[in-house]
Amino acid sequence: MSSYINSIGIANPSYPHQQKDILSFMLDDGAAIEQQKKLRAAFRASGVETRYSILPDFGTSKNDATFLQDIPLVEERMQVYKKEALSLALQAIENCFAQSNGIQKQSITHLITVSCTGMYAPGLDIDIITQLDLPRTVARACLNFMGCNAAINALRMADAIACSQDNAQVLIICVELCTLHYQPSTSDDSVLSNTLFSDGAAAVLINNKSANNLFGIKQFHAALWKEGNTDMCWDITSKGFEMILSSYVPDLLNNGMQELLKDSPFDICASDHLAIHPGGKKILDTLLKTLNKTTEDLTDSYAVLKNYGNMSSPTILFVLYTMLQNATVKAKEKVSVMSFGPGLTIEAMLLERS
Repeated sequence: MSSYINSIGIANPSYPHQQKDILSFMLDDGAAIEQQKKLRAAFRASGVETRYSILPDFGTSKNDATFLQDIPLVEERMQVYKKEALSLALQAIENCFAQSNGIQKQSITHLITVSCTGMYAPGLDIDIITQLDLPRTVARACLNFMGCNAAINALRMADAIACSQDNAQVLIICVELCTLHYQPSTSDDSVLSNTLFSDGAAAVLINNKSANNLFGIKQFHAALWKEGNTDMCWDITSKGFEMILSSYVPDLLNNGMQELLKDSPFDICASDHLAIHPGGKKILDTLLKTLNKTTEDLTDSYAVLKNYGNMSSPTILFVLYTMLQNATVKAKEKVSVMSFGPGLTIEAMLLERS
């Protein structure tokens, strides 16, 4: 049997913030003059225009902030996550079912939840089953704290399920509330992450029925870089989750790309289209040169970065959704998909448009 992506649904919170407003909020956070210069330069180079947040704070002054006026504790952030992550996840799931050509919620056999920005138990998986009245026999799996490339890990898991069970209908939901973990740090690594991350959710339905689907899932590949273990990190501290994203990541990805291309079971560069996780503008710019591609080859990745920022795990699904909306991929054309995460790790997959 083969597996297929049946539908993709996306959702964002109700607070879209322009980069200039987020910059004003962060400048109002007491940064010294030298740090203000770094912030301004990082925002100018980000390639981002709009980011979404569950918090209205980034559109206000620091004094008018409702949640970030002081530095919230981990438990305070997790209380907000528990409420808002479920709401956003349900929106994405409903949008996914609405485009699914009639798949019924009662047919779902497996649920895979993906998130690195919050955890609790009984968790998001239980809440989704309860809220959507899914069958109580649904098999559940939670991929937590894997970072930006976790969606492809979830798709690999769904592919294995769909290829081994005749009646499989797998629902994947990726939901991240990155802005909930804003920290007013002025270190270079924190400044970089504060220019990029935003909130979003994406849901995907996977099955083994060839009719009325979007993509056939063909192959996967994973790699762990020999360098970069400390250049992309996501740590839990007493004051929240702390992101470390060094400026060396694009160069590290560039240095390891030839080994990836050599070991991959499919020719990444030979596919008709590329969908690359927009982890940052410099990452996309660097990989264009490494893969001998042009800006036009990554139009949809750049568009997602511009319009949404980096939402961690849902982001690559937003890229695929955007490619579908723009009719970028024609029937039978192949798409090489790549995303990156802590380690440094890379996850890649090959899709074929139905």
